[in-house]
Amino acid sequence: MADEAIQLYTIFLLTIFVLILLLKLREQAKEHKREVLEAGEKARKDSKTRQRSIIKGDQLATLAPLFMGSVNSISEVRYLGGVVDFIGFKGLDKEDEIDIKFIEVKSGKSRLTKDQKRVKEAVDAKRVKWVEVRANLKDMGMEITEKTSGEGE
Repeated sequence: MADEAIQLYTIFLLTIFVLILLLKLREQAKEHKREVLEAGEKARKDSKTRQRSIIKGDQLATLAPLFMGSVNSISEVRYLGGVVDFIGFKGLDKEDEIDIKFIEVKSGKSRLTKDQKRVKEAVDAKRVKWVEVRANLKDMGMEITEKTSGEGE
């Protein structure tokens, strides 16, 4: 009889222990779910903020040529997109000497990308060349010839 009482008491204690463990696990699961939901909400807000910033930046890049002092008129600006937003040809509207400008429009706290920094460094170091490409159809194929300024002139 005493052995049966000990076994029942042991089973009772194990049952209590398992119930307490399950309650703890349930609380941890609820906490984890709450953290995941909060992280998701934070990510959505951040995404919305970034999307708005990108849209505003795109709108500013579209309007920027109208207000730039880097060129004399809007007709001296060409949209490139990608790594550089615009290329400007100051003086193209006149018979003056032309200044060529690579123009990147940024807004807020946005910074140059890695590739934009590389292009800026190449321009600053004057590693810029004029390349003329001529394409001719020849015998069902295409022949491409390139001539870079300063080479073979």
